[in-house]
Amino acid sequence: MFVGHEFLALAAGIALARAAGLERERALTVGLVAGVSAALPDLDVLVAVVGAAGALAELSVAGWEQFWVASEGIHRGVTHTLLASASAAVVLAASAVGQRAARQGRRLEVSGAIAVGAATVFAVLAFLGPAVPRTGWLGYSLMLFGAIVVGGLVGSRSILGWRPVLGASLLGLLSHPFGDVFMASPPQACYPLGPFMTAPIRLAADPTLNLLGIALVELGAVWIGLFAVARVRDLNIVRAIDRLALAGLTFPLFMALLPTPTMAAAHWLGFPLVPFALLGLVPLRDSERAADERLYRSIATGTATLTLGLLAYGLLLLAPGLV
Repeated sequence: MFVGHEFLALAAGIALARAAGLERERALTVGLVAGVSAALPDLDVLVAVVGAAGALAELSVAGWEQFWVASEGIHRGVTHTLLASASAAVVLAASAVGQRAARQGRRLEVSGAIAVGAATVFAVLAFLGPAVPRTGWLGYSLMLFGAIVVGGLVGSRSILGWRPVLGASLLGLLSHPFGDVFMASPPQACYPLGPFMTAPIRLAADPTLNLLGIALVELGAVWIGLFAVARVRDLNIVRAIDRLALAGLTFPLFMALLPTPTMAAAHWLGFPLVPFALLGLVPLRDSERAADERLYRSIATGTATLTLGLLAYGLLLLAPGLV
């Protein structure tokens, strides 16, 4: 349930770039920068995973709850504030500018990029300082490290100027906190101001249907991203889906043998889905197609498989009430 942010940002980045008059390939690059940027705030979950590795290994409801406890104040903490997200976007753009300037031997520009990035980070540290625990700053450090790496790649492998890079990274990073409105406690995006939400949005009173609904919302975001890419690359999304996706219809048969999943025991939904998602790897073996087309077909097939599986499982859960 971490991919929805990225694909929505990808679609929004492409749409805005095209509206601004950028040609298709450059618009796709802007969308990719926005999408990857949207993933950076969730790097803080690695801190919680390390802290609760033993509990998660138990594959039990208690272990999953211990993970959520360990993640309090770390995941969806400082990294999910608009202030910290904006600073990461500036660092990403500065890294891109510095990388490109270094390759061209412009030392003064490199120094300027480093100074801008460092000043932005120090401003956040000074402003938030004592209000954030050490684990929160560790998560923030991971987000900044990711921003530096992504910025370096953008600077070395694209021709985007600093303005579209900064705009795309701001789009991805600033939109991320608002995509967590369905999960646990909503992030304090507007900190130090008051919370913009005090409780998550529930899609259903039944905990299993609520979890299933959230998963389908995430998949809906993936489809939006896939449609956006299809438009700029002249791809047929229906033809991109392998017939193996129909195997997703068998998903309810496996779920009938397992405990009923809920938000507290979400692994009983997530883990059984993994083998079905891996069916999306099959199109990668088609050597007659270009690498980027194979990747698109892989993601489309995997997403279609999961979508059919979850819809079929949802119908199974609703069936008693429909009869």
